[in-house]
Amino acid sequence: MEPGPFDNREVLYLQHEHRSQYVWDAPVSSSRVVRSRAGKSVWDILEVIPPHPHVIDILRRGDIYWCIEVGQLVHDRALVTIEGQALYRVEPPEMLPYRQELARLTGFEPLQRDMRGRSRLLRSSLHAHLRLVDLQHPIGEVTPQADVDRRARLLLFIIFGGIMFPNTSGADMSIRYLLFIEDLDQLGCYSWGAAVLAYIYK
Repeated sequence: MEPGPFDNREVLYLQHEHRSQYVWDAPVSSSRVVRSRAGKSVWDILEVIPPHPHVIDILRRGDIYWCIEVGQLVHDRALVTIEGQALYRVEPPEMLPYRQELARLTGFEPLQRDMRGRSRLLRSSLHAHLRLVDLQHPIGEVTPQADVDRRARLLLFIIFGGIMFPNTSGADMSIRYLLFIEDLDQLGCYSWGAAVLAYIYK
């Protein structure tokens, strides 16, 4: 596939100094461009509880599963791609408190003591719940689609809070993203790359 013009200096004045030029000029693996680093607990939970194929199908359709497939990488600020709808949404007036919305969409209502403010959740409480529900109610071929969807949303929060939008403490995570995952069929319409770029530059 032809990725672009051979001489684009009239448009990209600093291309010769950009790291993407290194990728263009030399056959290199991703490990040469980015270095491994991520919250260990996120990858631990994914190793202990690998996503069921039904859940993976949902994440693939939403163009999110690549976060798991590429493994533990730092965000490369200069190589984030941007396409899709912006992640911008005003909270509807009839919206329940975040803790109750989380329960409605995932079946998991954390204890009040596991909340940090209105919309942050202790990561360990979500991991513990995911372990428990996977042990007590593993996904099978006859599992109702609504239950598969709830499990997919739980995994999405792990991806959002530990891979795409991690915070410096590593102990808690935002659950504000539940505004964008109620309709899983719309997941792939959003510009997640732009959201990650805005997050790492905030």
